[in-house]
Amino acid sequence: MKELTSARGWEYAYRKRMEDKLARCRQTLEQGEGRDASWFNFLCGQIRGISEAIDDLDETQREYRLDEDADLR
Repeated sequence: MKELTSARGWEYAYRKRMEDKLARCRQTLEQGEGRDASWFNFLCGQIRGISEAIDDLDETQREYRLDEDADLR
């Protein structure tokens, strides 16, 4: 079992999971020839939601990380 000992570790883990999920959804969308419109709309909604979660994390980090720490870059 992996252990994350700091808040920044959790931020990194969350970002990594969201980026991996986003990549899988995009790959599925690219390979989805012949699917119906509801499937396409669902997948686009998933991509939009994941992208917004990553954007929210970025905005929260900018707003509350006042020490200008660069350990996630």
